[in-house]
Amino acid sequence: TVTVPAPSDDVFIDKSTQTVKITDATGGNFEKLEVAGNGATTAINDTIDKVDVVLTATTTVGEGGNIVYTASLVDKNGVPVTNITNPLTVTLDNGQSITIGVNQSSASVSVVAPDDVYKGDQTVTTAIKTVTGGEHFENLVPGTTPVNTTVTDTPGTDNTTTVTLTAPSAVNEGGQITYTATLSNKAGSDVTLKLDNGSSIIIKAGDTVGTVTVPAPSDDVFIDKSTQTVKITDATGGNFEKLEVAGNGATTAINDTIDKVDVVLTATTTVGEGGNIVYTAS
Repeated sequence: TVTVPAPSDDVFIDKSTQTVKITDATGGNFEKLEVAGNGATTAINDTIDKVDVVLTATTTVGEGGNIVYTASLVDKNGVPVTNITNPLTVTLDNGQSITIGVNQSSASVSVVAPDDVYKGDQTVTTAIKTVTGGEHFENLVPGTTPVNTTVTDTPGTDNTTTVTLTAPSAVNEGGQITYTATLSNKAGSDVTLKLDNGSSIIIKAGDTVGTVTVPAPSDDVFIDKSTQTVKITDATGGNFEKLEVAGNGATTAINDTIDKVDVVLTATTTVGEGGNIVYTAS
């Protein structure tokens, strides 16, 4: 007998057979020595070996920088595995895809880090959604662990949030005026706005709009149509990198309501001859 190693274990689907034949026979002191049969055939069974698709990402990047996502093929020992037959497509849950080509063990895609309007760092989390191709691997396992990238804050002119105050164009005397403050981005925390009429508006975290209602100038009998302009004097909160008040305030026309004024005449009801009659206009 002789013992030889079978083909080495690998990660590919490659079940096969191996046939070995005698090519020469000498010795034995036989009158005639012949080789019988067509050799010995052995089926080489696949042992199922796992290949992991591992996702990595840039750990830290500034706002507006590039996050590089890399998909790699590794065996159970973490050793890179070369893709030998068909391209693999790794789709990420952020909509991006990575193609690992033939004779490659990894590939990458670059995306722009978000540049938001809020103070402080943010975390971008991404994971593998699907893997297509790779049917030639015995057991291809997409990684399930999400990767995190810290996006550091870099405030700039593009990070300005504005707040605008609006109101009805006209109301009647004695009515009500509702002032509406609108943010260009959602509030990261509660926003407090002070108005020059003494009122305040609160915009709750996660919202973009807040209101306050105040009485219009009271109804009277005089011709006094007017306009009333209210401005934001102070804006705080929201966790914005930069919060600015836009516009020149909100102007509302105060319409006159027509109220009647009567001129009433009264007089002394009874008087003696030669006495005085008093007439009063009211």
